[in-house]
Amino acid sequence: MEALVCPDGKRLARADAEFVKARTGFSIGGVSPFAHITPSVTLIDQSLFRFDDIWAAAGHPHGVFQLSPQELQRLTGAPVADLAVDVDEEKLALQRAISLVTLRARTVDAAADVPSPCISVCRMSAATGWCEGCFRTRDEIAAWSRADDDSKRGIWKIVERRMAALQP
Repeated sequence: MEALVCPDGKRLARADAEFVKARTGFSIGGVSPFAHITPSVTLIDQSLFRFDDIWAAAGHPHGVFQLSPQELQRLTGAPVADLAVDVDEEKLALQRAISLVTLRARTVDAAADVPSPCISVCRMSAATGWCEGCFRTRDEIAAWSRADDDSKRGIWKIVERRMAALQP
């Protein structure tokens, strides 16, 4: 990826929230693929084209819109490249997510306010229909802010069973 976006020999680094907001006008978790306030580099992974429909952020962490990968490429003019991580890195990311969510799960019973399982890895798995960061479904994520503590604890129990099923 660095070779695609840093032709002048500079190094690519992870963007923090302040950088993202200043360059795009959007907060992390809601960065739309277009309408940025400054010119931005956008790349599209070729693996997106295996889907008929994809979901993109709509400028707010709780807003998304549906389109095809072809529409995304046409609207952004972004180049398509092979950017996906290999399977070993995906397994490592899964184990990292399970570890982080498991640590958070230990605070649920003692918490006055039941904490969200969200670890800010917001990517839905096509295979399971669960977020790859918090292991909730879209419906569970959407219902979380309106749920009472007992309902939240019920979602936590489901999340813990899902994580256990994903362990080797």
